[in-house]
Amino acid sequence: MNLKINDESLLATLVSETYQCVDEKEENSSNLSAYFESRMSSEVEGSNSDHFLEDKLLRSNVSFSCMSYFLETSSFHFDLKGESYTCPRNWGEFERVFSEMNDTEYKIFEYFNEDYLLNEIFKSSIDYEYETIAFCGNGESYIIFMPKENVEILNWLKKYCESSEKAA
Repeated sequence: MNLKINDESLLATLVSETYQCVDEKEENSSNLSAYFESRMSSEVEGSNSDHFLEDKLLRSNVSFSCMSYFLETSSFHFDLKGESYTCPRNWGEFERVFSEMNDTEYKIFEYFNEDYLLNEIFKSSIDYEYETIAFCGNGESYIIFMPKENVEILNWLKKYCESSEKAA
C-alpha cells in the first residue's frame, strides 16, 4: 500500500516537472498529449529521411543511401559501405534530382546516370547485379541500387509514389 503512494507521488512530481519544462507561450501547453504530438511532428518534419522507405529497403536487403545536398558546393553527398561520395549537381541526372527533390510528389529516375558509368563506379561495393535509381521528393533524395532480378521492390516504390500523391 505504501508503494502505491510513492508511485503516485513520483508520477505527480514527473508531471509537475514536465509542465514546468513546457513553454507557457506554446500553443497546447496545457494539454500534454497535444504538446508532445506537435513536438514529435515538428521533429519528424525536420528530419531529412523517410523511415518507412528506408525500413522497406533494409528489410529487402537493398543497398541505398540518403543523399544530402550542400548548397555551398552545389553537390550531393552520400555514404555507401563506409565510403563517402560527392557528386556535383550538374553531373548528369543529378541536375534533375536537384530540380525535383523539393517537389511534393516523389519521383523515380530509373537507370540513373547509366550513361556516366555510375554502375561501374559502385560495382565493387555492391555484391549483386543492380540498376542504379534515384528516388526524390519532399526535400529528400536517395540513391538506390535495385537488384536487377527483383522488380517487386521497384513496383513497391512506384506504388509508394502514387500513395504519397494521393495523401498530399
